[in-house]
Amino acid sequence: MITSIAERTLAGREKAGEIVIPMGKWYSHVEEEKHRLTSEWMSLACFPVADEFYSGSFVIRYDDLAAGRLDKAYSVTEFSE
Repeated sequence: MITSIAERTLAGREKAGEIVIPMGKWYSHVEEEKHRLTSEWMSLACFPVADEFYSGSFVIRYDDLAAGRLDKAYSVTEFSE
């Protein structure tokens, strides 16, 4: 789940011209972004969906959970293959 968010965040920043990631460095940047995200986000629940190749989860930022802002939670679907 965190990997998916990290990849989307980096891709969005790169598309916006905010950062440039050399081809051979993508995975090291993803690992750095995952580390940053795990200090900000937590998983509320993980669950399988109808297809065996997908799983779902709900994630929320720690500060939103502490403030009771459950409407700020996101649902994330991951592909396992």
